[in-house]
Amino acid sequence: MTPEAFSRLEIRRFIARLREHPMTGSRLWIHKAGAAEVNPFTASDLRAILKAVRTVNRDFATLIQVMVQGGLRPGEAAGLRRVDVDVASGVVHVRGRWSLTGRRRGPTKTEKSTRTVSVLHPVAEDRSAWCPIDGAIETHRVLDGFRVLQALAPDRESPIFPAGASPSSPITSQEFYATWRRVLQHAQVPYRKPHTLRHTLASILLSRGANALYLVRAGGWTNANILFKVYAKWIAETAVASMGASSGISAENQRIQQLMMR
Repeated sequence: MTPEAFSRLEIRRFIARLREHPMTGSRLWIHKAGAAEVNPFTASDLRAILKAVRTVNRDFATLIQVMVQGGLRPGEAAGLRRVDVDVASGVVHVRGRWSLTGRRRGPTKTEKSTRTVSVLHPVAEDRSAWCPIDGAIETHRVLDGFRVLQALAPDRESPIFPAGASPSSPITSQEFYATWRRVLQHAQVPYRKPHTLRHTLASILLSRGANALYLVRAGGWTNANILFKVYAKWIAETAVASMGASSGISAENQRIQQLMMR
C-alpha cells in the first residue's frame, strides 16, 4: 500500500481480505463472544426489591414487576403504550422497544421478540408455583399499577411509563437507572443490571419445572437451544429435584447429584 492509498477505507478492505480464505473466499475466522455467566436474583431478593421499590416510586414498582414477571427487556418495558396493555387478562403485547439511550422507538430485537406475554408469573412468591393462573395478591399488584397508569395516559398511544418532564415520551435513561440504583440500595441487594430481571424469570421458572418451550415463546428467545445453553444449570437442578421426589432419596444425595451434573 502506498501512502497515497493509506486511508481508513483501504485499511478496512485490507483487514477484510485477511479474513478470507485465499481459495474459497470464505471467512477464516469470526469473532464470537462467549456466553456470559448469568447471576439472577433469588425469589427472596425479588421480594426485598419489590418492597423497596414501592417505597421509592410506586409507578416504577409496576415497571419492575412487568420486567421480572413478564421477562421483558428494559427497552421493551419502557416502550409499552396504553394500547399494548390488557389489564383484564394480565398480558402485554410487545410490539417494539424504546431505546433508553437513543431516545427513539424501534422494532423488537428479533422477530420472535414480538409477542404477547403474561405479566403474572409468580416468581417473587415463596412457593413452587410458576403458572400465571397461580399468582397470588402480591403478583397481581402489577395490574393495580397498570390501572393507575392507564388512567393518567391521555390516549392509546401514550407511554405507560412516561418521563417525568415529558409525559408524551417514555421514561429516560437517567431516570430509569438512577431509580434502579436507589431501589437496590434500599433493598440492600448487590447491584446488577436491570436485564438481570429477565434472567431471573427464566432461571426461577425453569427451576420450578416450567415447560422450556413455553418459556421460549414467553420470553421471545430465538430458539430453545439458547435457553438450554444459558440456563442449563436450572434445568438440571429441576431434574434432580424431580428424581429425588419420586425416589425418596435424601437431601444429601440430591446435593451430590447436583454437583455431579454441573
